[in-house]
Amino acid sequence: MLPAKSRLLLLRVGELLVESGAVGYKEDIFYLFADELLDVLEHPKDVTDLVERRMREHQENKQKQVPAYYGPPPAAAREDPLLERIFGGKLPEVDEEARQFTGYAASQGVYMGVVKVVRDPAEFAKVQKGDVLVCKTTTPAWTVLFSVVGAVVTDAGGILSHGGTVAREYRLPAVVGTKIATATLKDGMSLR
Repeated sequence: MLPAKSRLLLLRVGELLVESGAVGYKEDIFYLFADELLDVLEHPKDVTDLVERRMREHQENKQKQVPAYYGPPPAAAREDPLLERIFGGKLPEVDEEARQFTGYAASQGVYMGVVKVVRDPAEFAKVQKGDVLVCKTTTPAWTVLFSVVGAVVTDAGGILSHGGTVAREYRLPAVVGTKIATATLKDGMSLR
């Protein structure tokens, strides 16, 4: 909660940096590390080039496809099906002929709807009533979508993940830990 509570203070500090000519917008403060922020507050100087570079890096990093894990899954997860189900450690299972893949059934039910692949909160607005939310994972900020969608599919997670738990609370069918849903499914596809 510290970032949420300190946001207004940091935005006010950002306004001061705009007034001093150090940054162009008050939100630019969030692209600085703590030591850089302290330095520019102590010795005001133009850091817009640094902020622009960090913005570009941020956009590039958002486009990267991160593997589910590095190396082989831990032996304990492979040997204990319950641990695998809870933490989501299995490799993706894809049946090209049947046009299906698997994950963990985190919330029961069957649903058929239109896929909406959502990569970040900036894309929330494209989700319509009854769509199937397909995403890498969910966090508390994503909970607003659960009252709109008809089902949830995630790349990451196990049955105790945020997406699975909240889907059960909303009584939405959910499949989590597919590893490949966002790479395989496209907006507008019909999914069961």
